[in-house]
Amino acid sequence: MKYKILHENKGRIRFHVIQRNPMSMKEADVLEYYLSETPGVTACRVNHRNGHAAVEYSCTKEEFLQALEAFSYDRMKTPDHVFLHSSREEDSRRREKIVGEIAKDVMIGILPAPLQAACSVYGYYRKLNAAS
Repeated sequence: MKYKILHENKGRIRFHVIQRNPMSMKEADVLEYYLSETPGVTACRVNHRNGHAAVEYSCTKEEFLQALEAFSYDRMKTPDHVFLHSSREEDSRRREKIVGEIAKDVMIGILPAPLQAACSVYGYYRKLNAAS
């Protein structure tokens, strides 16, 4: 695996995964599983949006970097339960919903008052019909 070390302290390292395409949620889950199962790693987090990983380890830095360089998505056998318990997709859907709500509020905010009122009435009407 190719990577670039962004920051490091004693027992902690943050790096960027260098790959051709942006990191997918599944790839992030696979990498996080591999890192968590690596001997000497005490904690890890992988961010699929920016391709960064933060790892805390108790082994030597050289041992950790050797294990990191040995990683490959193709050779990694990941159990199914890793993907079942991943919260990345749910977080992504929640984030998209929040952004959509904010965009809607901004768009309504720039409309004239009569159109804002009409949008509010229509929104209440949709909620009432959805509840029944």
